[in-house]
Amino acid sequence: MLVVLCLLFSGLAGCGKSTSDSPNGLEAVMMTPWYTDTGSSVLFYTNTDQMIRYDKKTGKTDPFCEVKNCDHQGDDCPAVRLAGTVIGAYYQGAFYDIRYNEGNAELRRTALDGSNSQVIGTMSQYLDIYPVLAGGKLFYSDSEVQSNEDHTRSLGGVLTLRAMDLETGEVSDLWSLEYGEDELAFSQTEAVYGENLYQWWYTMDVNTGEIGHGCWQEINTKTNKLRQLTIPACLRSMDWVAGSGVFYVDSLDIPMPEQEEYENSFWWGNPDNGYLEKLVDVSKIGPAIWIEGGLLYVDWDQIYDSMTGTWKFYSAESQENTVIREVKLSEETMFYPELAFEQNGTEMLMGRKTMDGVKGHYQISWEDFQAGNETYELICPVEADNWAQVVDRPR
Repeated sequence: MLVVLCLLFSGLAGCGKSTSDSPNGLEAVMMTPWYTDTGSSVLFYTNTDQMIRYDKKTGKTDPFCEVKNCDHQGDDCPAVRLAGTVIGAYYQGAFYDIRYNEGNAELRRTALDGSNSQVIGTMSQYLDIYPVLAGGKLFYSDSEVQSNEDHTRSLGGVLTLRAMDLETGEVSDLWSLEYGEDELAFSQTEAVYGENLYQWWYTMDVNTGEIGHGCWQEINTKTNKLRQLTIPACLRSMDWVAGSGVFYVDSLDIPMPEQEEYENSFWWGNPDNGYLEKLVDVSKIGPAIWIEGGLLYVDWDQIYDSMTGTWKFYSAESQENTVIREVKLSEETMFYPELAFEQNGTEMLMGRKTMDGVKGHYQISWEDFQAGNETYELICPVEADNWAQVVDRPR
């Protein structure tokens, strides 16, 4: 069954956090750091001088701006004004971003024709780092935590999934979870596919670190209907392919029930029916991405002070691993693949890398990557102090 699924969807490699294009932009999209994948193009907006649009088909880049005769230099240019966005997304013909103001998170909308930004609504104690724009609404989670006077102890609270209307700013509550004294609750949206978004949540005792309970759940963005799933709450998603995904256990998370069964391995799973099958065992989870025909991943050694590992490719057809080459963690040698797509008949990889001291998003052909050729091409430079981020998380 696994091989049939993988072969059927191999042409959709690297879908990640996006859905197919519609005439006015994506039907549903996650707001993310760094960039938005619209399907046909990629928009880069974090820590750049301009918001840049990269065309996957042609490989060309240009400022993402619709102002006539714009020189893309001043704040009148939306590509300049929106550069530096922390969390954003292009959706239904406009750009949405979240900015913090006096302790609240503001959702803003900006047209690409140079119109002024509009604040749609505010969110307090913002929690979910991957909110979803779909069906004319923003879906997000927040947590209202009660504490004692000196803020040294949790007295409980409520974790709530909400939907904000993008026209009126009105907010409706879709689901809530009350948690008790000395407890905290965590949640995160992991993916959106079609009309549905997928997220996990769990509670934790702040004194013992023990996990209380948790699960994955599916929310239909048109009907607001919620359904609990059987995928274990300890699993996180690495990449999504037409509604199924590659899952792993995040070794930096607090240990959760059932975690040992899934540690140090990648799994193919379908949240809709709970199907799970192990793809491959690893010594230690590293960067990974689903590309045409299988899984490209780093298997880190367990020796933390050296941080060496091996790039490998797991073939869905043969169910065998191929060793590509050894890799050592350093800014000048490490490549963090984020997207896979076809360009002029060639399978391409896009990801974060540093070359000659320049941090940015680079691309390289899958053929050259396998051969060890250093033919990386800079797409968009980025200034960031935390570029490497966490090395043992796939994304």
